[in-house]
Amino acid sequence: IQLTRSYRSTRQIVLLTRELVEGGRDIIPFNRDGRKPTLTIAGNITKLTRDISKHLQELQQAGHRTIAVICRTMKESKEAYELLRAELSVRLVEQDTDSFEPGVLVVPASLSKGVEFDAVLIYNASADQYGKENDRKLLYTACTRAMHELHLYCLQNISPFISSVSSETYELHQE
Repeated sequence: IQLTRSYRSTRQIVLLTRELVEGGRDIIPFNRDGRKPTLTIAGNITKLTRDISKHLQELQQAGHRTIAVICRTMKESKEAYELLRAELSVRLVEQDTDSFEPGVLVVPASLSKGVEFDAVLIYNASADQYGKENDRKLLYTACTRAMHELHLYCLQNISPFISSVSSETYELHQE
């Protein structure tokens, strides 16, 4: 039995994420509309952090209760947490975290599997972070944690897995 219907995410999120993995075109989105995912390219870490902080505040004001900033590694998660906590209230999810409470969480992709969030921001979807073939499924997993909104941020070079996705599936914001 092969399960091909996705019920977690909006149709717009599924249309983007199904292009990230082999055989993904067979995934059938649940007919729930939402906003198109966004891809924002920032020129430096200061701009990236400022943009993400502002976006997190907007998502909270819009009523999203569970928001995740998903990073590639635990090391990157700790760095992002230190930068973001100066701007707003965030919690770092580590290996020994036993519950996911409402609010803004900074979490490594490996710990996000099996969890869903109202909104997900991928901290740095660059080729440096997600450029090797064995990173493809990790990026897919991180992106598919989003139920209603998905926003990818990138420092300069976009991951080749995102570059290969149809530009019709997301809105590009370039700094």
